[in-house]
Amino acid sequence: MGTPRKRKPTVRTQGAVTYARVSTAEQVESGLGLDDQAATLTRWCTTAGLPVIASFVDEGLSGTSMAKREALGHALDLLTTGQASALVVKNTARLGRKTTDVLAIADRADREGWALVVVDIGLDTSTITGRLTLSLLAAVAEHEAGQISERTKAALAAARARGTVLGRPAIVTTDAVARVVELRNTGATWRAIAEQLNTENIPTGQADHWHANSARRIYLRTAQ
Repeated sequence: MGTPRKRKPTVRTQGAVTYARVSTAEQVESGLGLDDQAATLTRWCTTAGLPVIASFVDEGLSGTSMAKREALGHALDLLTTGQASALVVKNTARLGRKTTDVLAIADRADREGWALVVVDIGLDTSTITGRLTLSLLAAVAEHEAGQISERTKAALAAARARGTVLGRPAIVTTDAVARVVELRNTGATWRAIAEQLNTENIPTGQADHWHANSARRIYLRTAQ
């Protein structure tokens, strides 16, 4: 048997792929969250002397669902194929709320030979210190998401203890009610909540689409 041939290393283009994400429809409409992220990422790349190869945005998507974030997938594909040398994001929460998801991206960067840059904290995962810092910050992001989830569960439990019927009887699911409560607890408006539920294709019950009034009505029922 001959000696196995070594895999030819990827020829990598020096440049940045920027990635931004906002989680609510309201942020998408206002553009405030995206504009802030875009300005921060552009400024960092300019200062670092790193040309922007491509910019990707996931609009109105939660950080807890990696599978639905197509823009992030496209960004990672460019890096995997050597068309850029760094993925630049504003903060770890833009990548994901779960520690495992964020670290999976960091591991992929290390394995494929590109850098993950988190601008807000000057993080560079090509260093050991950077990887340790990333682990700690990702854990904090997951903790914060967990707190929101716990508050949502507590609100639903309190409503059930008072004998409150959550949603329309046998029509609106408990999961739908929980999602309304979760979004409202993050500060989303009733209209933004309705649009987010429509984006996620969450069943409404009787109506074809979610509306601000229906989201508001369901949320208030949990507080009765």
